[in-house]
Amino acid sequence: MKAFKYFFPVLLLAASAAHAQVVFELTYLDPPGVGFFDEQAVDPVPGNPGTTLGEQRRNAMERTLSRWSWAVHSDVPVRISAQFLDFGCDGFAGTGNWTASQINAPNAFFEDTWEQISMANARAGERLLGDDVIEFDAQVRFNLVYDDPNAGCETPRIFHYGLDPQFPPPFGEFSFLALAVHEVGHTLGFGQVTNLETGAWAVDPGGTPRPDSWSHFLKDAPSDTLWLDMTDQERVDSLLSEPNLVWSGAQVTDQLERELVRPPEVKVSPDVDSQDRFPALIHALLPVPEQDGIEGDLVAAEPLLACDPIDSAVSGAIALVRRGACNFVEKQNNALQAGAIAVVMVDSIEPGEPTEMVRHFQAGGLNVELPFWSVSKSIGDALIDAGDGLQATLRFDPDAELMGTTNGMATIYAPEEFAGGSTGVHFGLGMFPPPVMQAFISNLRFRGELDLSPWLLRDIGWPMDGDRYFHDRFESGVNVVIQQ
Repeated sequence: MKAFKYFFPVLLLAASAAHAQVVFELTYLDPPGVGFFDEQAVDPVPGNPGTTLGEQRRNAMERTLSRWSWAVHSDVPVRISAQFLDFGCDGFAGTGNWTASQINAPNAFFEDTWEQISMANARAGERLLGDDVIEFDAQVRFNLVYDDPNAGCETPRIFHYGLDPQFPPPFGEFSFLALAVHEVGHTLGFGQVTNLETGAWAVDPGGTPRPDSWSHFLKDAPSDTLWLDMTDQERVDSLLSEPNLVWSGAQVTDQLERELVRPPEVKVSPDVDSQDRFPALIHALLPVPEQDGIEGDLVAAEPLLACDPIDSAVSGAIALVRRGACNFVEKQNNALQAGAIAVVMVDSIEPGEPTEMVRHFQAGGLNVELPFWSVSKSIGDALIDAGDGLQATLRFDPDAELMGTTNGMATIYAPEEFAGGSTGVHFGLGMFPPPVMQAFISNLRFRGELDLSPWLLRDIGWPMDGDRYFHDRFESGVNVVIQQ
């Protein structure tokens, strides 16, 4: 099989002229006409001018590496391979992993600890394993059944290759950029060599069990016990204990206030059913309410379903709408056109029913800047029945912990049932806004952010050139030069 190799010297321009180059060396392993070289003609999509499917895929993959170049620093090229393989209709959309680990390499961050190979290279300032040992430091693979109408899947699997964050994927399509960023995150260090099914450390060349760098920061929050101080079985038990399994690294912890919000609530005056605070869910966050929240009259929309133009009575107020009959974006847009300052949607599903809304998810328009929250059917019915005269504030509960944290630390994915490839190597599901390295990618809200991920890589030992990583870096300041 012929391999197509591209070198990515990522040049840091005026904003960072003093910094050294960060280099990704990317090899596409697909043969001509397949995967990254698929010649199927396609229309350009926002931010991606490619006119073949393969070209759009390469543009997205190369943008991914540009994005990550702001998060890690290495004078040793990170050699990464990429290809499309058939994982089947029920298989992973993508996977990413590193190919080797080192222990006690020069300038290692921890003694007697397994380190991911590209990070070990970066810290040592040299390539530690020759081409005769490993050809690539990392690899990413994507599912070939996506975008294939002949794959035979009951529901078509479609990637969206747009690169402009102002244009979310169409309904039913999945952001390839979000997936690629996520999988490259795994290749750079989001993972373990510890046996997560048995809790046993990997043994060093002398036969002694040793932890990996990831394991240094896992902790059971209730007992305040690090993984390093647990037995194998205790580590296994902690992997089934969300939200008790947490990340103890100082870099991530210091960024939590910046990246996460506290649980949302609707505060009303006067009281309704002897209460003035009600839990809420978020379906469109922007603009993010200030600490004091968004305050206004709570006015029931007319029509209440908000699938048609809404009466102007909601102008300057928080519109109360009912779920059903049309999608959330239509309701949000109709409220926006009527002059509402926010939307609170009342669920139409009885508590306990399968389609009741029980979690936060992006359902409003990405580029519609109108907060869109919801409450349960019972709470919403009470607010509707209260009639006119209610004042409401959409705010974050000042008395609660940041979402997805326990005892002030970020949670790690540890569901009751072990999920190989996911358990223990992602951020917990309770975080909001959801980070790109969560177990389930929230592609609808993806704007290219790396959120907490660079700080976790810094925790485990990735060199970073001072505070070179900036949250708003996506395209600016980076020039990718490709040589074939």
